[in-house]
Amino acid sequence: MFNDYDKMNEEEKDEVLSKVAHMYYNENKTQSEIADYFSTTRFKVSKWIQDARNKNIVEITVHTSNNRNTKLENIFKENFALQNVIILNNHYIPYEDTLRQLGKLGAEYLNRIITSDSIIGVLWGKTVYNIINQVSANNNQFMNITALQIVGSVAKDNPILDSPELIKNLAAAYNGKYKFLLAPLYIEDDYIREKIIDEPVIKDAIEYGKKANIILTGIGGETCTSLYSNIWGKYMDKCDLQNTNAVGSIYGRVIDKDGNVCDIDINKKVVGVDMESILKVRYRIGIVVGKHKTDATIGALKGNLINILITDTDMAISILKKCNIKFD
Repeated sequence: MFNDYDKMNEEEKDEVLSKVAHMYYNENKTQSEIADYFSTTRFKVSKWIQDARNKNIVEITVHTSNNRNTKLENIFKENFALQNVIILNNHYIPYEDTLRQLGKLGAEYLNRIITSDSIIGVLWGKTVYNIINQVSANNNQFMNITALQIVGSVAKDNPILDSPELIKNLAAAYNGKYKFLLAPLYIEDDYIREKIIDEPVIKDAIEYGKKANIILTGIGGETCTSLYSNIWGKYMDKCDLQNTNAVGSIYGRVIDKDGNVCDIDINKKVVGVDMESILKVRYRIGIVVGKHKTDATIGALKGNLINILITDTDMAISILKKCNIKFD
């Protein structure tokens, strides 16, 4: 029967994953013992255990004396123009668990500021996904919020991390509505882009996006702006790279170390809400993990592109060191 796992419906699969998780975590069975029980392989059992965690059938919580680093939070508030900052204590926590715990902190913060008339602009990526995933798993509030795209879709290889899927999940979590921006993030041809933006359904979505009072966004590091990026690579050229001080990206725009939108061709091809309108949004929440994004995050902070920062201790220390801000 369990050799037909891939043919099961989602409810049946979840029953299998629950049983496997119970045996592994509660009964302390080894993966070999579980494999024997199900007449399958250890490799399959290992994958099921990971699937159980990914689907929140299993949640692993690392209990520390305090899961937030309030000392670093205060230093950030003193040195940057932030409404709020949340810094996770993540020493000795693996990357995937850091993402999950940051997602939980972000979801808790979102629940504190959200109201029944909130309009929430959603970008894309793993950090944004983990916040929405935690909202979906733990939310017991039902509000008539609207989730929408601020810019067009990036057509990522993994669609569950792209904006259209994320806004659907966020709206469902609050029993709210969602509004697509049915266009790609970039359109290279100027004439075609302007014609598409003038289409009523696109124009309406962009105008509605200007009413957002909350934005959830990740921050892309310098590697995102290279010729090898699966999002930016096809639009960037060597001339752009040689004549700009790009350190990363946010809101689909390539930025420099001071948070200025770089004067390059790709930034003129964006389909979505303009930067002037984005900077008027009350809560601009940036969620970021990974020290390779240090320069990009500093740029976002200096440029006031975000006013709420959610990150981890490792990243926070990297930012302070780069800015020569004392924290000991």
